[in-house]
Amino acid sequence: MKIISRYLLPIIFAFIWFSCVPQPHIEIQADQRMGDWTGTRINKDGQEVPMAAQLIAYKNGRFTANLITEFDKKDNHLATISGKVKGNEIQLIGSYKHGTRWKGIVTDTSFNGVYHGQDHGTFTMKKVTRLSPYLGKEAPEGVIVLFDGSNLDAWTQESNIPGYLDLSKHVGGSECAEYLRTDVWSDINQDAILELGSNDGVAGWLNGEMIISENVLRRATPGQEMIPVSLKSGWNTFLMKIVNAGGGWGMFARLMDKNENPLQTISENANGQQTKEYLQKNDNFLTLWDMTGPYRIEGKNGREIFDHPFPPENDNPDVSWEKLEIDKLGDKALWLIKDDAVEIKPGTSGMITRQKFTNFTLHIEFRLPFMPNSKGQGRGNSGVYLQGRYEVQVLDSYGLEGKDNECGGIYKVGAPAVNMCAPPMQWQSYDIDFTAPTFGELGEKITDARVTVNHNGVIIHNNAAVPKPTGGAVDLRTDKPGVLMLQDHGNPVQYRNIWIIEK
Repeated sequence: MKIISRYLLPIIFAFIWFSCVPQPHIEIQADQRMGDWTGTRINKDGQEVPMAAQLIAYKNGRFTANLITEFDKKDNHLATISGKVKGNEIQLIGSYKHGTRWKGIVTDTSFNGVYHGQDHGTFTMKKVTRLSPYLGKEAPEGVIVLFDGSNLDAWTQESNIPGYLDLSKHVGGSECAEYLRTDVWSDINQDAILELGSNDGVAGWLNGEMIISENVLRRATPGQEMIPVSLKSGWNTFLMKIVNAGGGWGMFARLMDKNENPLQTISENANGQQTKEYLQKNDNFLTLWDMTGPYRIEGKNGREIFDHPFPPENDNPDVSWEKLEIDKLGDKALWLIKDDAVEIKPGTSGMITRQKFTNFTLHIEFRLPFMPNSKGQGRGNSGVYLQGRYEVQVLDSYGLEGKDNECGGIYKVGAPAVNMCAPPMQWQSYDIDFTAPTFGELGEKITDARVTVNHNGVIIHNNAAVPKPTGGAVDLRTDKPGVLMLQDHGNPVQYRNIWIIEK
């Protein structure tokens, strides 16, 4: 048994590690028969009527074909047939309502077949490529060109969002707690708001008094908590405890005035000296912190240790602190430029604009990778986040139903009026009109955000209301201008010809 364990356990651990780490996309040659087909069928009465098909490729040479009456419509389904490659053909078969049975043969040049049952007849189709009429749309004079194929100067990475204290990078580990401490100089005695965001749980003290305790499991975004605090004239000490319960690990912290604007009457402590330099570089987020940890309790996970008071909470003089200092100014986008397009570099985080926007019209083109061995949300996944808060989904959902988590969907808010997703490896377009939510003098929301989306020449959302940010938002400050973000979901989706008109 010892001999087996000696050799088998490392193999098991290696397999588990390999399974959990995102693997690079391996380019697979797309089958040229995949995609749109159009033609006619002859029914039992001898009538010739239009029909079409969407041929979808899956792993191991398997295919599914949606047989439909016409493209770009709902309630157009005739049948779904499936099969696999045999020799030089794709052989497909399936049944539909009323007992009608369909058979089809796909070659390089034709898609022919028969059907029999309550109705019966034959069909014949040829391959077509239907391109968006807006591909290559030229940017009008005076617009903001975000990407023209030459450089990524207008962009940085989501991981470079000003103010994010990325403990995963600086500390590492999981199921543990890290403590952060900083001194903030206040010019006067004043009331303020501490704007916090964390992943995961967060507890905090100001000058020794607890101001927050939230044992949560979430992704960090600014503004998850807005905590009233009172600053005294002179130095004020903040102590924060951030608990990791798996996944990302970090915190945002910023001091605001009563109108939730960045507080200007404060400074940070740089080796005993007051400084505003880092505040100015990082959207007024606090970034000069000392850190200590990580602290763990054997056999307990991050959420279970949240309430345990580790030494930094007790002013233990033996605690050793070290500097955690971030400076995001000048960080570059890490995605790859290929043939006038920018391709997601998996694992680098989403790509965000340096500039922020309120109301705008956006043109963007994208191409989905061919990933027949994947399915669902793992198949060509990305997203266009308007203001970094409202996602229009990008996904290889060619030939699927067209749900709110598929291509063209406003994530968990609204499904597209029709699924306009083109086959993978074919360039597509979004033309999006966005109107930001509006707010009253007291900060109350008056109107929701509104979105109109044209996907490949068809309006799939017409002035749709989006009541709140969708999952994965950069921040929740819906009353403020926001960035454009292109999501990194681990798949090599490509984008090109990106420009925006401010309204």
